[in-house]
Amino acid sequence: MIRAKASLGILVVSLAAAIAFERYGQGQLFNIASERGGDFLKILLALPGPPVMDGPYPDLIDKYLESQDFKGRMDVFHLTPLSMLVAILFRWTFAFVSPVIVYLACLFAALSALSLFLYSRTKSVAWVLSALLSYPLLTAVDRGNLFALVSNICLIAALLRKRCDWQAAVLFAIAINVRPNVAIMALPLLMTRPAWFFSLAAATIGILLTTFAAANLLLPGYDLDSFRMGLHKYFVVYAAGGRGVPLGSSVYGALFALDHPRQYVPATLIAWAGLPIAIFAFWKERLRYDEFVFICAAATSMGTTIFADYHLLVFLAPLILAKDNRVAIPSLLLLAPKSFWMIGSFNVQVLLNPAIMFIGSWLIIISALPRWHEPKKAVLS
Repeated sequence: MIRAKASLGILVVSLAAAIAFERYGQGQLFNIASERGGDFLKILLALPGPPVMDGPYPDLIDKYLESQDFKGRMDVFHLTPLSMLVAILFRWTFAFVSPVIVYLACLFAALSALSLFLYSRTKSVAWVLSALLSYPLLTAVDRGNLFALVSNICLIAALLRKRCDWQAAVLFAIAINVRPNVAIMALPLLMTRPAWFFSLAAATIGILLTTFAAANLLLPGYDLDSFRMGLHKYFVVYAAGGRGVPLGSSVYGALFALDHPRQYVPATLIAWAGLPIAIFAFWKERLRYDEFVFICAAATSMGTTIFADYHLLVFLAPLILAKDNRVAIPSLLLLAPKSFWMIGSFNVQVLLNPAIMFIGSWLIIISALPRWHEPKKAVLS
């Protein structure tokens, strides 16, 4: 099995190689330099609020203030209530502290929380460094998508704890209220203790209603109609337009890069064909927890229309949990950059990552077939 130090070594080597290819070859590892931190700063600066405090990188802040990316055909009202409430509150802090300082402080807090949790669970500095040097986390920092980073940290923490309690319910509820599609990731805990569903539902609905009411109070223009219209604009302008396909990993992205986006629904159904089998096998205790976590993460990734590469950080959970290389190797491959050449205007990762998820899931399922003749304790040990 691939251990922490080996994982760290592979991630460092692959990162160095990807950086070299981006510099001297055709690969594309990160977003364009002029958009650094844009998923946080640009979105928040598109919200109404007081004049911003002066600080570092004033030209960048002025550029984001003038940007029409979230003030025209697409706006910020696609944000979920929790994300919108957080965005509104931090937008008001810009009147007292420079936006760049706020962003860096939030980033430091998120990375510190992830590092401290991973060390508390693994007692390994190598696992902490593996997370910090993984391609998805570096992409989240580059893009500035702190919402995705927090969502993934919550998922990883809940999955590694393996406890069906209120803390896990709140962690999952936060993640779901940021990215509703990650609800599939709750299956490993839900099937371990079905009654936990009520705690999860209560926490999720409670956060949803509370944050929606608060966001509407602070920004009256944010209501059900504007949210629905914001989602419509997001899908028409961003998803259907393919703007989120580069530096992304989903079945839709792969098909878009191959010029067959209309085949998304049947292709996703094929990609999800193994999920019901995995659910049944896990219920019958013929699939291990780490294996099921990987399959659920893969199903989430493949089935989401736009799945930016920073969301791949969730594969850190099955990598740390892995009991054999059938889980460890595909998880590690998804955390490592593979941007060594381009296919047209798309990074080859757009095609490789969904393929790794699909093949990895089926190899796990097929390898579990002989276990149906083994005692349950031998399977799960």
